[in-house]
Amino acid sequence: MNQQEEKQQVLKNNIKCLKSEFDHLNKEIDTLKENIDKGSVLLRREIAELKLEMDKLRKSSNKQMKSVEILGQSIHCLQDEDEAQQSPWQEIVYC
Repeated sequence: MNQQEEKQQVLKNNIKCLKSEFDHLNKEIDTLKENIDKGSVLLRREIAELKLEMDKLRKSSNKQMKSVEILGQSIHCLQDEDEAQQSPWQEIVYC
């Protein structure tokens, strides 16, 4: 082999190595894309589940707020009734 043939052989080997590395990198890129897609799907599912949970909590919170309002109204009614029973006018009416 002369010097030029050796250089060509070295270049061919380098090209083969580069092609192999390129193919390997393409496979890694494809794997990363698949993982990103899977991750995106999982994130969308988690987000949807969290939205449902937030809606449930919001509804529960609204129910609790209504219960608190009803209890507050009941307490005010009872206080009004208690004040009415303790009123001096009440005693006069009964006397």
